[in-house]
Formats: sequence, C-alpha cells, structure tokens
Amino acid sequence: MSAPSTSVRRGLVFLAIILGCALAVVAMLRNAASVQEVVFVNGLDFTVQVSAGSERFPLKRNEHRVRAFPEGALDITVTRDGVPLAQDMVLLPEGGGHFVYNVLGAAPLYVSNVVYSRNANAAPEPEPRPLLGTPFERVSRVDFVLTEPPSRISMSKNSRGAVTRVRLGRIDGDWVTRFNWLMTSGHTAEAHRLADTLARALPDMKEAKELALFSRMSLDDGEGSHAVVATARDWRDANPDSLDAHRLWAYQMRRAGRLDEVRAHYTAELASHPDSVLMAILLARTEPGREALARVEALYRAHPDDLRVRRALAMFYVREQQWAEALPLFTALASDDPEYMERYADAHDEVLVGLGRREEAEKRAAERLPPFDAKTPTPWNELLQLARFRGKLALTGANSPLKQYVSHVAVEDKVIGALLRTWLAASMGEHVSGDDLRMVPAELPRRSAAVILAALQEGPEAAAGPIASADTRAFHFMGSEVGILLAAEFERLGDSALAARTLDVSRAELGFAELQDVVRGTRDVDSLVSLRGEERAALLLVVARRQDAQGVRSTETYARVKKLAPLPGAVTIALSKWPRPKPVGAVAGAPVP
Repeated sequence: MSAPSTSVRRGLVFLAIILGCALAVVAMLRNAASVQEVVFVNGLDFTVQVSAGSERFPLKRNEHRVRAFPEGALDITVTRDGVPLAQDMVLLPEGGGHFVYNVLGAAPLYVSNVVYSRNANAAPEPEPRPLLGTPFERVSRVDFVLTEPPSRISMSKNSRGAVTRVRLGRIDGDWVTRFNWLMTSGHTAEAHRLADTLARALPDMKEAKELALFSRMSLDDGEGSHAVVATARDWRDANPDSLDAHRLWAYQMRRAGRLDEVRAHYTAELASHPDSVLMAILLARTEPGREALARVEALYRAHPDDLRVRRALAMFYVREQQWAEALPLFTALASDDPEYMERYADAHDEVLVGLGRREEAEKRAAERLPPFDAKTPTPWNELLQLARFRGKLALTGANSPLKQYVSHVAVEDKVIGALLRTWLAASMGEHVSGDDLRMVPAELPRRSAAVILAALQEGPEAAAGPIASADTRAFHFMGSEVGILLAAEFERLGDSALAARTLDVSRAELGFAELQDVVRGTRDVDSLVSLRGEERAALLLVVARRQDAQGVRSTETYARVKKLAPLPGAVTIALSKWPRPKPVGAVAGAPVP
C-alpha cells in the first residue's frame, strides 16, 4: 500500500494545528473564567501589609489594588508592623463580578448607577448605596472601580433610551464617616460591627470603643431600658476615671427614671473618696440648682486650675442663667481648653446672647464657618446657628454667607440643596416650600425633621401624624427640646401613649414619669437638674398652656419661657403660632387669662 500523498499529510498536520489551537483557546477561556478579581481597599490612617493566597503587598493609606485569584477559598491576612489586624478565609465562587476586601471595613465605599443617554451627560444616582455587611463583599458588576466615571461614553447610532453603568466609589472621609453614614441610614447593626471590629483590632483607638458603645446601646434599645443601662454601667466600670463614661451612665439612668439611684451612688462614692474632684462634680450634676452651684463653686475655690472644675462651673452658670459670672470662665476656656470649639463655643455664644450681645454672638458664628471653598463640606448646623442669631433665614443679598453656602449646595446637587433650604426654613419657623419638599426622598432623616418642624407650625395636632412614625435619626436634626415640647403637650391633651413614644425617640435626658409630674402640676420644672434652657422652656410652655386651660394666671410662666428661649426654634414657633387653650367651660370669644 502506497504512503499518503504529501498534500494529505499537510492537510492532517494543518487540521491538528487548528484543533490544538482550538483546545488551547478553550483552555485559556476556561482558565480565565476560573479567575476572579478582588479589589483591596485600605481606609485606615496607616500602611498595612496584605497576604492573600500567593500575593504579598503593602497597602498605603487610602490606597487600593486589584488582584486576580482562582475560584475557591482564599486566605487573607492583614498586619501592621507584623501585628495581625485581620485574618479571613473568603470564598470566590463562580459567576464573575467584582469582590471587595475593605480592610476592617474602614473605607466608606458605595455603589451607584451612572446613566448615559445620547443627548445628555452622565447622571449619577442622587443617593449612592453604601456597601454593608462584612469587610468582604461581592458586587455583581462594576464598570468604574474607584475612578471618576467619564461624562460621556460612545453609544451606537441605533441605541435608544439610556445606558446604565455601575460605579464602585468612595466618599470623602474615614471610617467615622462610614459609621455615621450607616447609623443615619438605619443600618445600626452594621455600624456597630464596624466600630466593634476596629476597637478589637486596634485596642488603643479610643474613638472606636466609644462609637462601638454608642451603637451597642442603640441596638440595646430594642431590649428595653434595663439592657441599655447595663451596657452603660459596664462602660462606666471599665472607665472609672472618665467623666464621659459616668455622664453616659447617668444619662441612661435619668431616661429610665432612676435619678435617685444615681444621686445615691455618687453620694456614697464621695463619702468613700472625699478628695475626689470627679465624684464631687458628678454628684453636683444630680442636685438642684443652688445646691449644685454651691458645691461646684467651693470646688473652684479649692481647685481653680482644674480644667474639669472650670468647665463644670461655666456650664452650671449657664444652666442658672448667671451670664456675667459665666463669661470670664468661657473666655478663659477659649484660650486654653483643647475641647473648647467642639464642646463649649456654642455655650459661649449663649452667654453673649444672655448678656444682650447678640451681634457679637452672630459675628463669632460667622467666623466659625470654614472658608467658602467647593472642597469644604457645608456646615449645616453652623448655618442654622448663624440664622438663629440673625433672627431670620436671610437667603438674599450678595454678602450673605447663608446664601453663598445654600446656593453652592444647590448647584452641586439640586435635591440636597432643596433639603437644606427646607430644613433651615422649618427649623426657623418660616415658610417651607412644597416644591422643595417634594424633591427630597422621603426616607432621608433630615427630611423627616423638616416635615415635623413644618407641621409644628400648624399646631400639636398637625405634628402628631409625622411624629408617630419618626425615629431617633430625625431628632438628631431637630433637638431634644422638640420631643419634650410635643411629648408634654400630647400628655396634656391626654394621649400618654404618643407622649411616651415621642419622649423616648427624642433621646431627651428626662424620664417619662418626671414629664407627667410636671404636666400634671405635681413637680416643678426647676427640679429637673439635667435640662438645658430650651428644654426647660419647652416644658414651661406646656405648663403655661395647662394654666390657661385651668383658668389660672399664666403671665409669669410665659415670661420665663421667653427668657429661656431667646432664639428662633421649636419653642418660639409654638409661642407665636399655637392658639392658647381656652379655660374649661369658657364662653366662646372670651379673652385668654
């Protein structure tokens, strides 16, 4: 039999080559399909070393790296200077997508849609979705990984409608930013997990421990006051020299209506440690005004250079509205207290207002605003404070810093600009634009605050609806005096259930039984030693309304309310816009006493 011809042999060789190439391509495709990409992100303030599978690499502060790994289990270890921070075994399953390993969960990452159309630039989602869960998460598909998306993309001439792309982004800030974001968006469990993870991995990080405690107590709320008090007591016992730890425990005890136990505890502690400045201050915080002030003044004479004593005496003078005595203490704190700007600058302004120096307080508030810069976050609370000192929300005029900031926010984001205008107007008791309110998503806590404050202008009955579904996040943007005012008025009107709920979500440092006693006239407002001026004014206003309804003279009570609440806010809104109750059995048209 003759050998195959040369042409046949060449054909077989060529066919074998084609088959080999095909098999190689298939193998390559199968191998590519079995590889997954992981984005490593470091949101900590220092460089860490990452060991993932066979990969070893450093990850600097705010840095991210993308690495590919085969499908299946992947061991990840993160260290700092050889000290382990995290050890995880994660699973890279089939199916593609992107996987994100966020070291200790610290970086504030989010996913958002970017929508393109033929006749418009990219339009990002107004509200990005924060990444939740553990530090390791799977994102189904990402087109832009921690990069700015292009303003336009090439689209087919035949394409219609819009094209959506997915962006993995990061907002400015650190892990505290992510913590606050999770808390204000209602993801309390995830916020606690973040802070607790950091506190365990970095035991010297005090802020992580404190925020883990705060989020833990927020979770404990669902189990009742006993669980919250127990958590606060454990923190107090673990930090016996911390004023803040003791104040937190006392705050939770007061909310539970157990102030007498707090006073007894610190009385016993001071008896055991008579030279303890801390115990003396803490006991004074549980005592009536004159008794407390005398104790702290004696402490100041004995320890004039103790910063804790000077702070305490300054704040006690504010509580008693002894403005002239308070001013030199605050002036001194402004020069040598590292926590002055964070904790005492607003109280200093209050002193100036009490002394009739309102313009000076306004000037100070304006000076505290950061330089007007597109890269500087807008200080919403500082804007409101400035508006309150001015007495009105001035959004006109070329030199108005309020107008500059609000306009800047509106240019950056129309929805957020509408929210800022709405919240400021409602907080000041001014007209709230329905068009602005309709632009803002209903789930935003600051919008809920604006809705409640706007309803407050129409009366307590109008506020009952939105307050019934409000949560603690909304009160973060209103102030506890709103909760005290509405809770007391609901109690006066006979709705104890709504009153109790309102007081609870407001987080006011006041027990419900104490509020009931004041509303019923069996307890004096001045006996509630923990209340700030505006909170006391809120309770006194309801006392005055009870006096009106009883036909009792209320002139002096209203005068005290006005003295305690000199700036625009919930109390002044109610004073000016709520009709005064008629005495029971009064004739229609009869004057209010």
